[in-house]
Amino acid sequence: MPAWLIDIMGWVPAIVFPGAALLQLTEAIRAETTRGVSATAWGLCSLANVCAYGYTEKFFEPQALLLLFAAVLQVAIVVVLFLRRKNEIVSD
Repeated sequence: MPAWLIDIMGWVPAIVFPGAALLQLTEAIRAETTRGVSATAWGLCSLANVCAYGYTEKFFEPQALLLLFAAVLQVAIVVVLFLRRKNEIVSD
């Protein structure tokens, strides 16, 4: 496989994963309710990103660091979901 293709394949998840997490985090903060958003799924995605970071063994490559950034955003989503749901239960 050509090196340029491998490079692109490394950048796609490095951009898509944090981008998707940032979109979901923004929506979780803004939305009136968090129903339909799975805290478990986002927690598992965070775990998967940390594992992928370790698996690559390229600890200081920008693509790998962006996987860690995505994991942090995904943990933030889980925290927001738990805090918002706690308040949703109290207000119901």
